[in-house]
Amino acid sequence: MLDTHYIICLPILFILHDTEEIITYHRWIIAHRKTFIQKFPRLRSMFNYMADFSTLSFTWAALEELLVLLLETFCIRRKGFIPFFVFPAETPETGVP
Repeated sequence: MLDTHYIICLPILFILHDTEEIITYHRWIIAHRKTFIQKFPRLRSMFNYMADFSTLSFTWAALEELLVLLLETFCIRRKGFIPFFVFPAETPETGVP
């Protein structure tokens, strides 16, 4: 069984990490978008999409991930496992639809 301190530290570290990303993401992607487009021209649409992603949208996405992480942490604390099924992505090898 995992030590309780490690389980509780995960959401705290997630909050610290994502707070840093929320603060710096938009300015960083705007400043470096042209460099990435020059190096990877086929990914131009992805970099333009990422640059249009607002700080508020990024914050909502991070909040959603945090809520899932908190739910998982709660389940591990209470039951000792995560009662969710994780299915692999569809690949020709697995045949998973």
